[in-house]
Amino acid sequence: MDRQRELIRKILAGKASKEDMEEMADFPLMMRCMKKQWNAGSSVSPDAEMEERIWKKIETECLCGRNRHRVLRWNWWVAAACIVAMVAVGWWYGNSHWEISSQRIESVAVSDRMLVLPDSSEVWLKAGSRLSYNEDFSDDRCVWLEGEAVFDVRKQEENNTFKVFLGNDLIEVKGTAFRVVNLERSHLEIDLFHGKIDFNIGASGRKVPMKPYQSLCYMPDGENVILAEMEPIDWVDGHFCFKNMKTDVLLRAVERIYRQRIVLRDAVGEGEYFNGRIRIDETLSEALDKICFSLGAHYRRMDDGSYLLYR
Repeated sequence: MDRQRELIRKILAGKASKEDMEEMADFPLMMRCMKKQWNAGSSVSPDAEMEERIWKKIETECLCGRNRHRVLRWNWWVAAACIVAMVAVGWWYGNSHWEISSQRIESVAVSDRMLVLPDSSEVWLKAGSRLSYNEDFSDDRCVWLEGEAVFDVRKQEENNTFKVFLGNDLIEVKGTAFRVVNLERSHLEIDLFHGKIDFNIGASGRKVPMKPYQSLCYMPDGENVILAEMEPIDWVDGHFCFKNMKTDVLLRAVERIYRQRIVLRDAVGEGEYFNGRIRIDETLSEALDKICFSLGAHYRRMDDGSYLLYR
């Protein structure tokens, strides 16, 4: 118990090391707090009379001279544990910075990490991206995204649509996997791997349905929407997956993922097919290392920022 209190003080003071966080996360109390945070508890409706009875009971116990110090110490311990649980959840699920208000929970990804939402939907946030959602998420599955992320949404009943807000615009989801790049005010990008989604333009109310293996580029100025077929990229447990894909198609897919131009020379990979996967947190260099190893090729970065593959 003394060790737990010591760790809580260090975490709240911002002095906890990675080893301290790991030790704290392993305590049974922490596991219960984290489980409670992520389990949906919205099925129980508030009971005003019960709340009043509980509050009066707390007041009575706290006003008892003999027990007051013990009760206040216990309240401090539970409150601190709950706060640390929130911090531990953020660290455990993604080395992210969490801010918790009375209405919304927000995470800013320090590095590429995966978050699990209360409905078991998974979000892979890229470094520097920001995601927030309401505390009553189980009843109203809405999230707000700034940056880049891949969503793997769990399907629920028809009246509980998952929504991703991107400024004034939003994506309506039933149950699917897709990537969103919302980095600049000038445009945003959506890649749909499987399922169906609707992109809603806030200014005009226009709705753009998307099907698997389609990409969308939206430029708010002029409300220009470009909907096109993309490479057959699949998404499985944090990986971009490719099956029987020609080399030139594969490299177009890699260009899309990393938003970098790749040029082939010397008929590299001509007539060859590629099967494999790329983790979302792999760098472009790591991905090209694997591809070039399979193709017996080399690569280098050009002065204009593009990458050249050659033999």
